Amino acid sequence: MEAVGGFRDILSICAVVYNRTAVLIHHLPRNYQYSNSFEFYAYTLTTDYQRLVTNNPALSGMDLVQEFYGQTTAGLPVSNWDRLDCDKMLLKALLAEWERRFANPTPTWRSLALFRSLNMAHAAAQIPGVVGVTNYSLGRNISLWVSAFEILVHPEKDDSGVKQVYALLNQVDWRTQACKDNTYSCYEGRGKKRVNLETLRVGLRRDQSRV
Repeated sequence: MEAVGGFRDILSICAVVYNRTAVLIHHLPRNYQYSNSFEFYAYTLTTDYQRLVTNNPALSGMDLVQEFYGQTTAGLPVSNWDRLDCDKMLLKALLAEWERRFANPTPTWRSLALFRSLNMAHAAAQIPGVVGVTNYSLGRNISLWVSAFEILVHPEKDDSGVKQVYALLNQVDWRTQACKDNTYSCYEGRGKKRVNLETLRVGLRRDQSRV
């Protein structure tokens, strides 16, 4: 199940990042901006394909296949499944990592951290709220993104925090000057000064080039 979840997280993040970027650049509505579309359906088939079962912390149940009527999630756009717009290069790289991670009985720490981070990112990329979205609900998603980045850069034997995340972002080979500019003042730690950090958002709005 962890391997299946990792595969889902790859598709989710590759699609969400691609479509959210397209919205920032082109200001047009896109499907798959949020990871809710990639959630597993609550019911699955039994091994004899005769019944449907569900089991989660809120519900355990069984139903007949012939009585199944699938439902979409209220608040999500419904679209015909013809193709999935996603970052093809990122998808190819992550699928290669997926095979290395789950085909290896003793995966490396970097591989473990990557898929733990992707799972947290999948949670962070969900719709912050369907009705009555507030700054608090937006802040909840932001805190999950912070956790996803800190998991990604965790060195296993030491602490992980903003300094490690900043160091990772500073290693990016930005394609445009706008992305290289020190634009925003970023938090460095309680009781410490703030530092400037390269920003992706400004670059996307100034230049339509991929970064």
